[in-house]
Amino acid sequence: LGFTNSTSRFFGEKESTGGFELGWIFDRMRVYDDSIDSTGESGIRGRAELTGYFVGRERFSSLDSRLDIRIPSPFRRHFFRLGANYGATNNENLSAKYYLGGGEDTIADQTDFLLRGYPQGTVYGRRILTSNFEYVFTVLDVFRGFGTFPAYFDASRIKLFFDVGSAEYVGPDERGFHRFPNAVGAHVLSDFNFLYRVPVTIAVGFDYGLAKDLGGEGRVVF
Repeated sequence: LGFTNSTSRFFGEKESTGGFELGWIFDRMRVYDDSIDSTGESGIRGRAELTGYFVGRERFSSLDSRLDIRIPSPFRRHFFRLGANYGATNNENLSAKYYLGGGEDTIADQTDFLLRGYPQGTVYGRRILTSNFEYVFTVLDVFRGFGTFPAYFDASRIKLFFDVGSAEYVGPDERGFHRFPNAVGAHVLSDFNFLYRVPVTIAVGFDYGLAKDLGGEGRVVF
């Protein structure tokens, strides 16, 4: 719960805003045998955030949420991942608050509404939903360096993915959730460790947006 007061030095305008923010987080992830990362590969994690603005020119509320599910497959060091993001707001003016969905500039980017293989903003609006399905597996286990040099190559893994999403606007169309552009691709991630304490991951991949009329294309990402 809070209030702010801001002044525009260009237009000499003052504006006061006030509102509230409520958050909910749950985490049921656990470390699984032969896990391929330190955060665990079995369980569920989620968050939800409700924000309300009741002082100022624009008065509205918004909901942002994310769900992550990770499931080990019957094959050793093979895992399924499902991520879903949903955002909604009830403001009348689109410019007051809206969401953007699209691709990533780099594999390390943390984009909430991820739709790889498309320009950012391909889906946008006051309501948005994206889902990401991934299959991750280790292809090379090395865990070896050069003599006593304090660096070593740990392992390489492949991530295959399928993305799908929609929003109030899909490209220039305003019909809302009538179309769900999707994408496929693959990433190769190699893990290294330097000085026994500094983990580094080098990644390269290919994202392919399947809806050409919405700007979908094949692109190499790092």
